[in-house]
Amino acid sequence: MDKLNITLQEGQKLWFTSDQHFGHRNVLRFCHRPFEDIKQMGQSIINNWNSVVGDDDICFILGDMCWWESRHEVKKVTDKLKGKNIYVVPGNHCTRRSYELCDERVILLDDISAIYLRREGSEKVIKEIFVSHMPLMTWPHRERGSINLFGHIHS
Repeated sequence: MDKLNITLQEGQKLWFTSDQHFGHRNVLRFCHRPFEDIKQMGQSIINNWNSVVGDDDICFILGDMCWWESRHEVKKVTDKLKGKNIYVVPGNHCTRRSYELCDERVILLDDISAIYLRREGSEKVIKEIFVSHMPLMTWPHRERGSINLFGHIHS
C-alpha cells in the first residue's frame, strides 16, 4: 500500500474523480452519457477538468481513466490535463503499462493507497483517506473517521 503525505499549500485544491473511460464507445450507451461519440466525450471531459483544476492542484483518478491499451493515447490525454500531480489508481479497464509514457506529473499508485492530508505549516493530519478503484469492505481507522474514496460504480 502506497502511503502519501500531502501538504496542501495556500490556495491549492485536491480533486478526486474516476471512470472517465476515454476511448470506450460502449460507455456512452451503458451509462447514458450525453455525447454523440467518444471524441466529443473525451474533449468534454478534458474541457470540464481544465475549467476547474488549476496548474498547482493535486488530482486523483480512482481507476478506469481510459479504455485503450495504447500508451500513446493515454499520454495524449494526460498531457492535456491541468494539475501539478495526477495520481492514478489503476482500474479494471486499464493497465499499469498504459501509463508508461506519461510525464512525471502522472504517478501510479497501488490498488489501495493511503493519503495523509495536512495543511501548510502543520504536521497534524487533518484527514486520512484510503483510495481504491473498487469500494472497500473495511479499511484502517474507519471507526475514527478515515474514509474510502473509490470509483468503479457508475450509478
